[in-house]
Amino acid sequence: MGIDSGFRAYSMGIDSGFRVYSTGFDSGFRVYSMGFDSGFRVYSMGIDSGFRVYSTGFDSGFRVYSMGFDSGFRVYSTGFDSGFRVYSMGFDSGFRVYSMGIDSGFREYSMGFDSGFTVYSMGFDSGFRVYSMLFDSGFRVYTMGIDSGFRVYSMGIDSGFRVYSMGIDSGFRVYSTGFDSGFRVYSMGFDSGFRVYSMGIDSGFRVYSTGFDSGFRVYSMGFDSGFRVYSMGIDSGFTVYSMLFDSGFRVYTMGIDSGFRVYSMGIDLGFRVYCMGFDSGFRVYSMGIDSGFSVQYGNRFRFRVYSI
Repeated sequence: MGIDSGFRAYSMGIDSGFRVYSTGFDSGFRVYSMGFDSGFRVYSMGIDSGFRVYSTGFDSGFRVYSMGFDSGFRVYSTGFDSGFRVYSMGFDSGFRVYSMGIDSGFREYSMGFDSGFTVYSMGFDSGFRVYSMLFDSGFRVYTMGIDSGFRVYSMGIDSGFRVYSMGIDSGFRVYSTGFDSGFRVYSMGFDSGFRVYSMGIDSGFRVYSTGFDSGFRVYSMGFDSGFRVYSMGIDSGFTVYSMLFDSGFRVYTMGIDSGFRVYSMGIDLGFRVYCMGFDSGFRVYSMGIDSGFSVQYGNRFRFRVYSI
């Protein structure tokens, strides 16, 4: 050991039991290098007058491999190894985290915070896994990946809680969705139970395109603010292939296939039918009816009025 008038120890060697190999102190109680060997091993450490640690190595239990602090208690690089392992971490005086890696149990691979607690990039791996996420001060999420149970692969939300893209995979699967501040849905895909493949709704709750698949299946549909349907496909029981309504609930074209098949129909406000085709039992291939219920043309003269 060597000590000078400033009580500085420049080197020290201890070999049995608690071995210290090399140490340097100065008058500010700064340690520049230190080596321990038994139990709680420190391999290298640097501390300055502001009690800043620049490099440290521990080995047993809770191992720290590299760490840097400054006067604002900022950590620049840290490595832990046992139990709750942190591989890299950066803090500044605003307690912002720039990079972090955690490996056991609840693993985080990369994370960035700023003073507004905004997260820029994050990775989780166990249980509820998030692979990429971006928040700003308005709590907006731009991209997100979740993998177990309720899996979301991509999402964009702004301050109006608008979702632009979303993917969910287990149970109630949504593959693509767009919302804006008026809660309008532009594109959506569902897969289990009540499957919707494509849908567009605006602020007037108008549906422009929709696909359903279970029970009462609708494949294509268009509504406007007058609840007019422009195109519709239904497949179970009473199948409608094409339909057009206007605000007077007039039907211009229709296709029905089970039991009582209608292939083409036009009805106006006076409930006049202009063209119609039936195929089962009482077949009518072409017909014109006016408001006086007179038949203009028909393949057969047997006629029944069916309510639509």
